[in-house]
Amino acid sequence: MRKYPYRVRGVALIRPEQVWVADITYLNTGNSNGYLQLITDAYPKQIMGYELCNNLEATYTIKALQMALKKRNTKINH
Repeated sequence: MRKYPYRVRGVALIRPEQVWVADITYLNTGNSNGYLQLITDAYPKQIMGYELCNNLEATYTIKALQMALKKRNTKINH
């Protein structure tokens, strides 16, 4: 698996929804692997979206992102 560089190193996090990060956690479920895909708001460290699946198809990452987008706080001034 390719690991991408952390591109916001040194950025001061001062508000929610300034930076979202994505992560995939591999889960050994006994007979197979599971994959927990997370979208996290870096400032409050709040999980905004997630999807648990049994493969790494991009459709599951998109589902996690769609959940996160629905959960956005649209009252925050950017």
